[in-house]
Amino acid sequence: MFIHQNLKILRKRKGLTQSEAATRIGLSRSQLAGYEAHIKPTLEALILISDFFGIGTDAILRMNFSETPELKIRELEEGKARFQEEYLQGKKLRVLAITVDSQGKELTEWVPAKAKAGYLNGYSDPEFIGELPKTHFPILNQGRKHRVFQLEGDSMPPHSPGSYVVGSYMEDWYKIKNGHKYLILTENEGMVFKIAYQEFMESGSLLLCSSNPAYPPFRVKGEDILEIWTYEWSIHP
Repeated sequence: MFIHQNLKILRKRKGLTQSEAATRIGLSRSQLAGYEAHIKPTLEALILISDFFGIGTDAILRMNFSETPELKIRELEEGKARFQEEYLQGKKLRVLAITVDSQGKELTEWVPAKAKAGYLNGYSDPEFIGELPKTHFPILNQGRKHRVFQLEGDSMPPHSPGSYVVGSYMEDWYKIKNGHKYLILTENEGMVFKIAYQEFMESGSLLLCSSNPAYPPFRVKGEDILEIWTYEWSIHP
């Protein structure tokens, strides 16, 4: 069981000392300190802990929060329904790093194929985004944020490997149009360019398809998605 380390992680996520957390939970500081160290909490204490953090006892006991993805912990803290509603609609929890010129105008970043592996880890890091090639695209809609990604593979003809795809940032994922093309950054697949079908209401996921029939469709859960960019147009080599 992971109750001891999980308690410490959850407390620190709220920015509380042991004394502060113990008071709010309804325990003594020495009790909480013992539970964080090595003492198994009583059933009554475990219920108090679960109620305070808003996370089920089974998750607190069995999940190793030190190895659990940040989005999953947030989902547990928020409650699945509320998390999906707010996260999928872009109301909070998502960070978009951007770059601007000396006049404060937004620039369009280019993500070449050689940078795609790093993009999965650096997509929300202003320093990583700031090191990408960038330029002004006057013909783009200035009311939306755009980014350019270089394609690899042959899963989406007529878009050829090496070509660049321009995408506009999408905040509300419920507005995905079935059968349209999107660039989707996921925790497991990285950045993919696919035809999407929205199934958030039914299964909490997207069905992603290729225009090349040799590649089978697959689903990705909403909580595993990091960014979605609406396909605008392509730049072929």
